Parts: sequence; C-alpha cells; structure tokens
Amino acid sequence: MRQHPFDVPEILEDVSIYLSQKDRIQCLRVSKNFYSVFISILWRRIRLRPPHPGKRPRPLIPSRRTLERHKHLIRDLVFEEIFPPEYTTLQDCRHLKVLRFSVKADLYWASFKSPLSEANQVLARISTLIRSHSSTLEDVSIRLMFWEDLDAFKDLLEALTECVRLKTLDLSDLTVPEEVMPVLRHICAVQLRSLQLSSVWMPDWFVEIPNNGDINSSNSSSSIGRDDGTYINNISYGNTTGDINNNQYSKSISQSITNEPYLHNSNDEVLFKALRHLTLYFGRRVNHKSISVRHQARIVRRFPNLESLSWPGLPIWAIKWQVPSASTPQTIGSHTIGFLDELAQDPWPFRYLDSLDLPWTGLNDDDLARTLRQLNRLRVLRVIGSQFGRLSLHELLIDKMILSGGRGQRDIPLCNTLETLDLGACRDVSSDMAQMLLSHCPNLRHFTADRISINDIAEGIEGHGEGWVCNGLRELEIHVDLYGTNSRISSDMMSFWQHAAYTQLGRLTELRILNLTFASKAPPGGVINRTLDLRLKAGLNILSKLKCLEELSFLHDPLQRMGVDEAIWMIEQWPKLHSLVGRLSDDKKLRRRVKAMLSSRHIITTS
Repeated sequence: MRQHPFDVPEILEDVSIYLSQKDRIQCLRVSKNFYSVFISILWRRIRLRPPHPGKRPRPLIPSRRTLERHKHLIRDLVFEEIFPPEYTTLQDCRHLKVLRFSVKADLYWASFKSPLSEANQVLARISTLIRSHSSTLEDVSIRLMFWEDLDAFKDLLEALTECVRLKTLDLSDLTVPEEVMPVLRHICAVQLRSLQLSSVWMPDWFVEIPNNGDINSSNSSSSIGRDDGTYINNISYGNTTGDINNNQYSKSISQSITNEPYLHNSNDEVLFKALRHLTLYFGRRVNHKSISVRHQARIVRRFPNLESLSWPGLPIWAIKWQVPSASTPQTIGSHTIGFLDELAQDPWPFRYLDSLDLPWTGLNDDDLARTLRQLNRLRVLRVIGSQFGRLSLHELLIDKMILSGGRGQRDIPLCNTLETLDLGACRDVSSDMAQMLLSHCPNLRHFTADRISINDIAEGIEGHGEGWVCNGLRELEIHVDLYGTNSRISSDMMSFWQHAAYTQLGRLTELRILNLTFASKAPPGGVINRTLDLRLKAGLNILSKLKCLEELSFLHDPLQRMGVDEAIWMIEQWPKLHSLVGRLSDDKKLRRRVKAMLSSRHIITTS
C-alpha cells in the first residue's frame, strides 16, 4: 500500500512552518497522525505574556493539569513580564533546554510606585524552575531591571551553577553586586560556551581577575583604571569587598574553581578557557563611572579560546539619546579609542577568533587593519559605522601574511573565508571598494554597504574589471546607484549599464533578500536614491533565475513604474516572494491594481 505524503511526520513539520498558530490547532482534529505531530509542535515553545492593552483578555496560561499532561513536549519556555505560579512546581520536563525571562522598562518604572516583593517572588520561582531542570537546561536568558532582595538574586545565580549542561547565558539590564561575583565568575569559567553581558552594571573588581585563580587570597590585588586616567590601588578580592569571606557559600565556590577552569599566560594572569562566544557591553559601573575601553579589552583578552566577539562600544540608543552630536564616525570613535589598540597587543591570545561584531564603535581604519592583520582566518566582520577604508581592505585581500608571535604564516587571504560582511554607515567605503569586495570574496553569503554604482558593475561584467565571484550570496543590501556621480548619461549608455547590472544580479541564484536602495539613514529632503528600473523592458526578466528570492526592497526610490505585467511575472518567476518594500508605481490607480494583484497571492507590499 502506497504511503500518503501526510503520513510522513517530516513533511508535516515542513508544512507547519507556513501555518498560523490557529491553523495548527485546527490540524489537531484532522487525524491521529496529524494530532501526534502538531501537538508536539504546539507545545515545543511556550511563550507567556500579558494581553495587549486595549484588547480583550484571552486565556494564555494553561491549567496545571494540562501542563502536567504535555510537559514532556516542552523545549522552550519564554516568560515576558509574567511568571505564573503554575510553572513553579513544573518538574520532569525531559526536553526543556531553553529558558528566557524578561521584564520591560515600563514595569521597571512602575516598580517605584509599588513594593518589589512580587519581583522577589518571581526570582524565587525562576530559581525553583531552574533547579528542577538543572540536568537539561542549556540556554538561559534573564533580563531583570530590578531586584530588592540580594539573597533572592544570589539564589538565582546559585541555581545556574547546578545546571550541568548550561552552555549559553544572557544577562541583560542587571546590576550585579560584589557579593555574587564569585558565583557569576564560577559559571563563566566552568560551564559556558557563550556569554552575553548587555547593559550589565559590574563592580570595579570584575575588571581584574585575581592571580593564580585564588579568589580568597588576601594578597590578590591590582589596579583598576578609570576613564579619567586615575587608578584605585590595592583592591583586595575576598577580604575587603562586601565581606565575601564571611559567607560560607562564597568560600566553597572560591575553593572549587581555583585551577581547573583557568589557563595562565606568561604574566600569570588568570584566563578562562571554556568560553567560545562573547558579547560584551558593560554600560556603567555601580559608581556610575564607565569602565574604560582599554580595561574592557583586557577582560576580552582573558578568553583565549574565543571564536566570536561582539563589542558594541556605543549602542544606537546611546548615540541618539545620550550623545546627539555623535553623528559621525569620528565623534563616535572618541568613545572607543584604545579598544582595538589594547586588544591587538602582542602576543595575540586568540587562536580561533574568526568573527568580529563591532557595531557603532567608530573605529579608525588603522586600528581595524592592525586587528585584521592578527587573524588567521575571518568568517564574520560587522563594523557598522566604522572608518573601514583602504588599509582594512588591503588586509582582507592580501595573499600571504606572517603572523606575529611566531604563529606561522597565513597562506590564504581573509576574503576567501569571509561569509558575512556588514559595512553599513561606513562612509569611507566607495563604490569601487564595494565592487572589489564582491569580486574577491567567493564564500560571501551576506553583504551590506552603502553604495555601488552600476557603471562599476558594468565594467566588471564586461571584462574591463572583475565580475562578482560570490554566486552563493543570500542577502545583498546596497544602494545600486543608477547615476553615480554623473546624472547626464545618454539613454543608450544607461540601458547598457542597467542590462549589465541585471546580468550580474541574475547570477546570484541563491539570493533571498535584495535591497537595492539600502542606506544607513534616509536621504535628506528632496534627494531620491534612484536605482534599477524594475520593469521588464529595462531587463527585469534577466532575474528569472532568482527562484529563492523572498524580499525585494527599493524603499528610497519612489519613481518606479511597475505595472500589471511585472506583477504577473514576479508571481510566476519568484515562487518564494513574500514581500515588496517600496512604492510600486507613481500612478495611483495602477499602484492600487498591482498591489491588489500581489496581495491576492499573499505578497505583502509596503511603501
């Protein structure tokens, strides 16, 4: 007897991706096979949040009996602002691996008007749930902007130390007091592979790690640097800070992590050897003084086995809110001077580092190039808002390089291993530099830059330069500039250039997202980012091989003139297309007609 395709669970799993939650619930009633597959999908990820203001409350929390019946199916638990007591007693969720809890800012400000005892009860419930599943949890994320009772917060961290499989920890918007630092350090040193500290307020003594791994040593002291250049000398770990040695738990933790979790370099500095992925943004310390960027770099150097590093020196909200004048890479970079200079000091400690995410740091070209010179290979580079220039470009393209510290020779250029390159808001990246990168990075999958002109693309495709070699590109976000620096171009030359640009884009058969008018900020009033003419007579039909295309954006070009023929062609040629971002036509009636046609095929249009 021939098996029906819907009798295969894997096929139903794939089908469920395209169904809403309501549709998945309806599928439970189709058959026993549908029920067994979709019940596991529905319970795989539980997300609890309060009802939206202004809307009718709906039952979001399953009963205790229902929870007990399906708890073996739960893999992810996500709590937003609420933590129902029913989940406190939840035990034996055999597949529970991910736990996320967050409290938003509005609840933080509301806390000043009411007692925080409820917040402490929530911490206690989370701790209980973590302990009940300490043998299965692998990923924990906690975003809590306030707590009242130190013991409740400390108990939460102690519960994390019992998670024997914990690999990923995300702590955001937290103030970590000195009394619990030994617990947090134990978690980082022994268990974790990925750590994210975002807007976490730390005590001074986290900046320096005690020598020889001895947290209880009364002789373990060093200097902590401030942003103003002054230093605090003779900080003692354990004997003078918060009476840590008077706490029996801190003693046991300190004694249990003396040697094994650490490595030692030539200066006998304690190094954490387990961590592979680090996201670091400290915000401010408890004394409202920022940790200097050089000391942040020294913290990073204590993780020698890092594979990826994310360090947002000054986040976007800080640029817009705290520093309104920081609108250029130069002013932003004034807040991050010295980070890469300290990070790239010899000897280079990172043997496996191949991913750098340094958004909005304003790093200058020389520091960035010096850091790239130290890398043996590079897979991800995100330097949004930096001064990426010719020096950094040279380091990506150079064939061979003798690595410092006797680490041998790099035989292949970094561009050959590069998969993600984000140069958004990098004003020094010219059109010819973007063309050169696309022509020398064969494994590139994601590329973002501010601009490339179609004449540079045409010169490469016609043999006068170099054509793109990144045929496996999946996301391309760049303003394909129609005119470049010359707006007085003959119609014949414009048609030739557009045809060449379409030919180059048509080779990117794995492309999922194509943004033709990408800009790090909207153009000023009266300025239009003209891009390719998205009509069949201009060459749109050349893109017929982009069968994987899901999103096409031309937001900053309001002068497009797509019609019914283009809409029909897109529906037929791009089967996975679900989003068009931009003004379809300057003719209002035609725009409505095209939009209605696309909407009938579930293609979202946004202008």
